[in-house]
Amino acid sequence: MRTVVFFLTTAMMLMASPSFLGAQSADTRVVEVIGTGRATDGNLSSAREQAVSDGLAAAVGLVAVDLLSQPAFVRSFENVNRLLFTRADRFVQDYKVLTEAAAGNVYRVMVSVTVSIERVRTHLSENGVLAESGAASTSVLFLVAEQQLEDAAPRCWWQDAFAESVAVSAMGAAIAREGFQVVARNREAGTAGDAPFSATDLTDADAVEMGRRFQADIVVVGTASARITPNVMGDALKSFQGRVTVRALRTETADAVTTVDETALVADDDTLSGGRRALAEAGARAGDLLARTLRADAEKERAGQPRNAHVVVEGHRRLAHFVQFRRTLAELPQVLELQTREIAPERAALAIAFEGTTQEIAEALLLKSFDGFGIHITDVAPETVRLSLVPN
Repeated sequence: MRTVVFFLTTAMMLMASPSFLGAQSADTRVVEVIGTGRATDGNLSSAREQAVSDGLAAAVGLVAVDLLSQPAFVRSFENVNRLLFTRADRFVQDYKVLTEAAAGNVYRVMVSVTVSIERVRTHLSENGVLAESGAASTSVLFLVAEQQLEDAAPRCWWQDAFAESVAVSAMGAAIAREGFQVVARNREAGTAGDAPFSATDLTDADAVEMGRRFQADIVVVGTASARITPNVMGDALKSFQGRVTVRALRTETADAVTTVDETALVADDDTLSGGRRALAEAGARAGDLLARTLRADAEKERAGQPRNAHVVVEGHRRLAHFVQFRRTLAELPQVLELQTREIAPERAALAIAFEGTTQEIAEALLLKSFDGFGIHITDVAPETVRLSLVPN
């Protein structure tokens, strides 16, 4: 329990830290955190190991906080604790101890940790707790009829409880990696012979009705099929084409989000495996495109909603200047709420709830006049504005 409590404290202290936004790529994030260990019977070596482990957990936790919405993080904390913090090292690409010190029987280390965002995202997605950028709050139900090479006609799960779709498995994996929730299929909401679910080729109205019965936000409806192409090599190697044609619909409004039509070619000497490989490849391509489109749609939907960010004030400053800057920031029409999260001699962090974008916040600040100082904006990121107060 001590480690969990420390993580929460560390997360609150360091979420606005410039190091949290340090050198990183799309797949990793470098986080600088402080870990704490307690020596038993004067064993500082064990305390140091405990402190490093504590720091790794804190770093992974900060990435999880960034991926999850606050309500989802609180709601799923028991699962997050179990999934991430018991073996935090699994999500760490590498780390470096920057400095360390002991005070009595307490040992503390400052660690620079490179966390794999992809590993954290995938693990949370696979266990149903990811809520990155509103994605996991969006549930997706697949209604795809698939015809493999051995099938005389398309098969679908709402008619045949034993029907398996290679393309849907690939599509589902692709959107799950991006944080969307794939609705588990079952036949309780509609069985063969119960209109409109007796048809293989569902209309948009049928698909939306099915989605509402399963409480899905998005339904993906369409077909997937495999065929042998005329191309051959020698006596055995053949070419197989997989094709996936689907459309995504919002169940709330029945509006179309996007249509995806993807094909893939593979070579194989076995007819059954060749067809399935082609379907899997086409499904993966369709899923990637679908995930990008759904994510863009979710971001567009969120654009008009209040967002959260940090304004980090660095460098030399007088208290009067900081108070004046804080008042001006709070008075911006885009800013709905402002809280001071951290004040240090050379840096302060302000948390804001706002409408629009951080770029618009930065531009609005540039147009303001300040008495006795100016501002130098050094960095604008989607969730952070970093600046310095410069005396006139």
